[in-house]
Amino acid sequence: MEVPFEWGVVCTQSYISVRDLDRNGANIKAAWLAYNSLLAAYFLTATSSRIPHYRQEGLVEEMLDVPLPPYSEGMLDDIHSLADVDAHIRDAVRLTEAQWVLVEDFVKFVIPEAMRGRASEGRLATTRSRGISREVSELSEYARFFTRVLKATFGKDKAVCATVFEESDIEYLPVRMLAVHLDWPGRKPLEVETMDKSGLFTKLRLLYQDALSPKNRASSGEGLGFQRVAFLFHSHVEGKRRIPSLYIIKPDQRRYWTRSLAMRDADQLAGAILRTASPKRATS
Repeated sequence: MEVPFEWGVVCTQSYISVRDLDRNGANIKAAWLAYNSLLAAYFLTATSSRIPHYRQEGLVEEMLDVPLPPYSEGMLDDIHSLADVDAHIRDAVRLTEAQWVLVEDFVKFVIPEAMRGRASEGRLATTRSRGISREVSELSEYARFFTRVLKATFGKDKAVCATVFEESDIEYLPVRMLAVHLDWPGRKPLEVETMDKSGLFTKLRLLYQDALSPKNRASSGEGLGFQRVAFLFHSHVEGKRRIPSLYIIKPDQRRYWTRSLAMRDADQLAGAILRTASPKRATS
């Protein structure tokens, strides 16, 4: 006698079996788009109790909390890659560029750091512009987002620009330096200035003498002490105009020069400028 065998689905707490009651599969299509996107990885890492652990898994109730985009006819028709998935989910939930940058940087740099036994791309050395488009290097992207935040705060007509400093030879320093010029009319939005190691060392030494030495810091109020990261206010004369600049010095690791950090750093700078410019309240 043959015993009839019925197929079934056996799931652990990390897997979910679903059935879409919509005849067009609207719910399952929206779920497919959401769960294959960077947004789902961002959401689950931020909310799950098990994702950051040694053995990563999303529990059923946590997986079901992932927000789904609204369904639209043909929403999966022109998807051919994971990049298309991310583009669709970003448009579907109406994330701004700044919001999506936070998602991308979190998945690219934060999640690998949280997972044990995985090398993080954020600890690699930054790229130089030689041989590549200067717009795709980490410091160039950092500068672009930094200046955009400042212009969004103080006005797009402000002559805010940036200079990326690079070594001229193949032996790199362990730090990178970037200058954000707060008012330099006629200057290109981004310049890459190449100098040899001795020149770059000289520049760093002069910045230290002018802005970080205890004597100058006490008398002029310029400069901030630092351990691994330095933000130095300094100015120079160009023609007959004094150019105020913020020099940023950080380790030569990609995690220090992300677009999300650029927005945070620029926001802190803008806040400091606004607090300094605002009139002091009278005290009784």
